[in-house]
Amino acid sequence: MLNKIGKFLIVFGLVGLSYNIVITTSFESVFESIPKPLFITMLLIPIISFCLSFSFIYYNSLPQKRKKVIRVISIVSCIILFFGLFSKGMHWAGASAEAIISIFLFSFGCLPLIIKSRYEKRKSIISKTALRLSIVDLLAILFLCLGALFKFMHWPGWLFLTIPGCILLVISIFGWNVSFRKEVNLRQEAEEKLKESLKNLEILNTISNEITSTLNLNSVMNLIYQNISKLMDAPFFIIGSYHSDEENVSVRYCVKEGQIAPVEFNRIPVNHSNSYMALAIKNKKEIIINDEEKERDQYLSGRPQLHGKEDIYTNSLIFIPLIIQEDVIGLFSVQSTIKQVYSNSNIALLRSLAPVIAVALNNANAYNKINAANALVEEQKKAVEEKQKEILDSIRYAKRIQQALLPTEKFIERNVNKLKK
Repeated sequence: MLNKIGKFLIVFGLVGLSYNIVITTSFESVFESIPKPLFITMLLIPIISFCLSFSFIYYNSLPQKRKKVIRVISIVSCIILFFGLFSKGMHWAGASAEAIISIFLFSFGCLPLIIKSRYEKRKSIISKTALRLSIVDLLAILFLCLGALFKFMHWPGWLFLTIPGCILLVISIFGWNVSFRKEVNLRQEAEEKLKESLKNLEILNTISNEITSTLNLNSVMNLIYQNISKLMDAPFFIIGSYHSDEENVSVRYCVKEGQIAPVEFNRIPVNHSNSYMALAIKNKKEIIINDEEKERDQYLSGRPQLHGKEDIYTNSLIFIPLIIQEDVIGLFSVQSTIKQVYSNSNIALLRSLAPVIAVALNNANAYNKINAANALVEEQKKAVEEKQKEILDSIRYAKRIQQALLPTEKFIERNVNKLKK
């Protein structure tokens, strides 16, 4: 569509210029009867149409082709402008026409293509404001070029073009600067998030390798806590195991104020009304609290009960259930005395760690069950061996008694021989 409009403008411009040339050369009486402002308008419109046709024709062309067109039009405009300035200095005829053609050719034939190329480069960087700022660029440079032309031609109104052009140029420069700064900040934030994601992946990889190499729950939990404490404020860390047959939760691993603490917690019933641990297990949903005092009423009916000796109240709390195949096997919790301390990236990391901790806890539970079963088998084996030993001892004792009561074979043989005689 734009290509057709461009071709029409070429034809319209050439016809208009030819018409004006014919009038000025062949019909002097008609030319003299036309008011000067009207004649200037009749002359400028075809020139603008002809120059603008290049922008329409090559607006949607390939970037490389558009770049070549921009280069050619810019060179032609500069050559014409040079001759216009030289003619002006030499007081030759045609200087004004050359200046008008060069400025119009650049402003209407080249400038829109330049702005389009800049827009295509910058829209991938600043997608939201690139179009608006590109339009402001176009208007600013267009007004400045026309203001320079009006000044050169001593036409009235050049100041009314130059001042808006300067204002728009300042707005454009400021707008691009602000937009680029925002984009730089966004990219820096994205880069920081990417670095955090890489750190999280490294942590998950390290912990996964540790889980596959050991079945010791405390060893795995120590590694998990060391990595978590490097990335966030986590002076309190708890791993709990859920006993579905008894419907209660027991603490398997505990860190208080950055130090591994002995497990001194009583088992917590899942129906406990003032326990975040019980609530997270019961509902199979994570609990994230940034200000415990303000958000408590959303979860509990009263002040949370402290489950261990020398416990203190914390302000930022995260409880995440550990689920294996839709069954809750426990939970883990990270807590801090500082309010609003956990960011979205911290919470995302803890969510990623939940399946890993669940596998570790599940493996530890299975390992403990196997050890308990092995211990039971060993105990039963010892009991059987002891019983077997008792039976064998009884048999040996009975044999000795039997041997003591019964006569020997020699005695029987001697008596049999006497009877035969």
